[in-house]
Amino acid sequence: MAIDVDKFLADVSNVSALSIDEYSSRLRAAILATPRMGKVSSFFQLSDGDKKYGQNDCTFGGVDCKDMVTRLGIATASVVLSKLGDARGFNGLADGAEAAKVRDATMQELMPWLFLDHINRALAQGSVKLSLADIRKDDALVLDFKKTLSSAAFNPITGREDHHYAETLLFIYEFFEAGADMKIPTDPSQLKSKEVLAHWSATHPDNSYKTDVKLLKKFAGLLGRSSATVFNPTRLASAEISSYLRQLQIAGLLFKPDISDTMKQSAEAVLDGTFFDAEYNKAYQVQGHTLLNSWQEQIDDATPSNFWRVGWTSATSDHKYDAMTAADWYGDKVFQWVNENSDYNFIKKDHIVAKVELYGGTRINPHTGDPIPTCFAPGTQIMTFNFGTTAIEELREGTQVLTRADPQQWGICSSETVKLPCPERLFGINGEGAFFTAGHPFFTTTGLRAIDPEAARRENPWIEVGTLKIGHQLLRVRQDDTSSYETVEIRTIEALKSEHQFVYGVHLREGLRSYHANGYLVALNYPEITVASVAQALQSFPPQQRLGLLAGLRELAPLLQRFGGSTVLELLERE
Repeated sequence: MAIDVDKFLADVSNVSALSIDEYSSRLRAAILATPRMGKVSSFFQLSDGDKKYGQNDCTFGGVDCKDMVTRLGIATASVVLSKLGDARGFNGLADGAEAAKVRDATMQELMPWLFLDHINRALAQGSVKLSLADIRKDDALVLDFKKTLSSAAFNPITGREDHHYAETLLFIYEFFEAGADMKIPTDPSQLKSKEVLAHWSATHPDNSYKTDVKLLKKFAGLLGRSSATVFNPTRLASAEISSYLRQLQIAGLLFKPDISDTMKQSAEAVLDGTFFDAEYNKAYQVQGHTLLNSWQEQIDDATPSNFWRVGWTSATSDHKYDAMTAADWYGDKVFQWVNENSDYNFIKKDHIVAKVELYGGTRINPHTGDPIPTCFAPGTQIMTFNFGTTAIEELREGTQVLTRADPQQWGICSSETVKLPCPERLFGINGEGAFFTAGHPFFTTTGLRAIDPEAARRENPWIEVGTLKIGHQLLRVRQDDTSSYETVEIRTIEALKSEHQFVYGVHLREGLRSYHANGYLVALNYPEITVASVAQALQSFPPQQRLGLLAGLRELAPLLQRFGGSTVLELLERE
């Protein structure tokens, strides 16, 4: 059945401006439907207003926009995450500035399909009740439509002064030419509808507009906005109307300089960017820019009910108790999301370490189960006088160890070999790899601190140690000057399921009770009562008597624990 062009144009004339609120809501719903948001989608709650549009997939105008919607969602979520005010350092997982660029470009990439969807919904309420894709199949209608737009009497810019009508007509013209394969060029001379634009630009019922700058600005604003649905000079939704006008002028589709001096001056002003001031740019803002601004306002909204902020706050605060580490683990789903989306360049890959779960929590529960030693993984580098930096397991009696860098002071290793069974997990900071146990104390700008201070005190009851948290400043020897320190802020704390059999510590017979592990100043937390000294004394007794003495020591375990000797007793029994 043939479609009457007049009825079709009447339906098109009733297409209103695209609703920014509606498409913001529908985009949020579509984003949550993408697989890449699945890990954290349960933390983001759509409002009743968002749900009323029934958007549950990424289809707009009959076109599958999943890739674009996914990219917009990940970029937007990353911008918000980077601005999140949290003490655990989650905001360091995304580069907000880079993510904002991707969000801007992707919003523009989506705009044609959002506009197509908007037109189709409006046409469904009209007399034709068909989508543009179906109407396009009517060759006679398409031909009549193109002839009408180019006819001498037809000019929605200077006639109705209705840019909504004009932009809808231009978009339909381009869609009729290419269908779902239509591309949005940066150069308007590549448009199929360029002859229509040229016709609209050249015909004006009032000759006074040729010499009236105010009228010229109004005409240019209307023409620029009308063409913004079919081309974009920067491929960014944030493009100002002045950049559209410049490209139209370059393509010969705006002012004709030879008509009048006023038009010539206006053409020059368009090219050098002085034709429109900030007020005009805002007054004639194109719909893609308007949608992007609204999207940004939603991100910046600080109200408690804000969709994006509430979602990320909930996700980063979500935690669970892990009996293996006796710790609260925060943001597990966040890190799964980061890992899944680390192929985007604005996700901070330096925070993603192979086989490491990022440890977002800082509260360690009272220690339960088997004791955790306060030691380091094999391969941890210790600063020595004799051999430079040396793996901790290679230290020998007599090795001189750097105990302070400023001023430099040295201690001497004793005959004690500090070698203990490795716990299930080791910890690290800032993605540098896990190398220490939860109970080992580090020097910070606010005193000694360990992830698990209870474990530290269990080994050495005399030590005054607090909890090590994200935001604390560690002391590390400078690489370019080993006689001074730099401070290192803890941005993340990581935990790795250990593959080592043993961990190692340091014991000194002379010097300060400290040393440097991987450059960080750490406390020597091994008790004064050593395995070597007790074992050496026990060697002077016959075997049967030694067993009796060990049994007696076991009975003194509560007392030994008060003096840091419980670890020694455990090692002696193993010996």
